[in-house]
Amino acid sequence: TDEIKAILHPCREQIMLKIKEIELLSEKLKSSNQIMRLCHTDAHGFNLMQNDCLILIDWEGLKLAPVEADLFMWVKKDYWSIFLKSYLKIRPEYKLDDDLISFYTIRRKLEDIWAFIESILYDNLSKKQYISNLSFLSNECRDLEEFCF
Repeated sequence: TDEIKAILHPCREQIMLKIKEIELLSEKLKSSNQIMRLCHTDAHGFNLMQNDCLILIDWEGLKLAPVEADLFMWVKKDYWSIFLKSYLKIRPEYKLDDDLISFYTIRRKLEDIWAFIESILYDNLSKKQYISNLSFLSNECRDLEEFCF
């Protein structure tokens, strides 16, 4: 659609740079020796419930991966240092891998951009949902341009 083109055109170069960056990170990380753990892989705030404790829900993406596959979702949050401090009490030997954080963050940003494009093009959206998804797509593109770790 013209609306999608208008959103993507200004960030086309940035998208291409991020694709190249993720390809380079992927090659670099293939030869690294990462410890794999069971990871949720979609551990964002909408997949958390609080009762007496915090509960992570929606485990359909469960897989063996480096823990950064979950932690990347929290790195840019205001409370990251508090979160990491608590995490290090449980796993004091852990060292954050910046390349993995960048890889998972960029990959997720690109996946989200594609998901919004796909939804706008192929889902039977109401006018309100259509406008909302265009806004989300625009925000993701802007965030991609501003992202640096």
